Amino acid sequence: LNQISGTSADIVGFATSGTGKVNVSIASVSSITISDALLDFGSCSPNTSGSYIDSNDSSTSWGAPGVCTLAGSAPAWRDSLNVTNDGNDNVNLTVSASAIASTFIGGTNPQFMYTSENVSARPGCRYANITGSAMFNDSASNITGMQEVWLNISSVNIQYPVCSNLSFPDTTDTVAFYARLFLPSDVTPGTGEKSSTLTFTATSIAS
Repeated sequence: LNQISGTSADIVGFATSGTGKVNVSIASVSSITISDALLDFGSCSPNTSGSYIDSNDSSTSWGAPGVCTLAGSAPAWRDSLNVTNDGNDNVNLTVSASAIASTFIGGTNPQFMYTSENVSARPGCRYANITGSAMFNDSASNITGMQEVWLNISSVNIQYPVCSNLSFPDTTDTVAFYARLFLPSDVTPGTGEKSSTLTFTATSIAS
């Protein structure tokens, strides 16, 4: 320093580059939403042998000789409850009902059944390797990972399987839920609507 000419001797530093970090932690979220959250069969009159009505059937012969309606008009389309995974976890999807057929419909041997299928525009239900006991009680559904055959809701205390692996990417995140009712010939009439509330539950699949 003593050899540097001038009135003072200084040491200076100048950084020509540097580094920085941006940190973020992504929370794991299990969340579902339901679009078109009502299956309304409208007014139905069973025939002498009883009537099956399915929300995935657009046949106009429902409930003949008294034709049932869907959402207040002749059944010209299929209707489903569409369940979408709007979280960022793959989930197992189950459903429970507030009332079974005997209390919901009445009469001799009524039925309240359901089935599920992928929504073609956003197919979200994918087969997951199920360890331990099978999630479904039929081989077809165990192969595909969704409840493909009609399953009777026989208890209000059971979480019934809908989809074993509902994925979350926006293009593959939705499954459709359909209902089938059997109205026996002696179905209990009523002055108002008969209804059962369905509760869907999403359980995260650990990665």
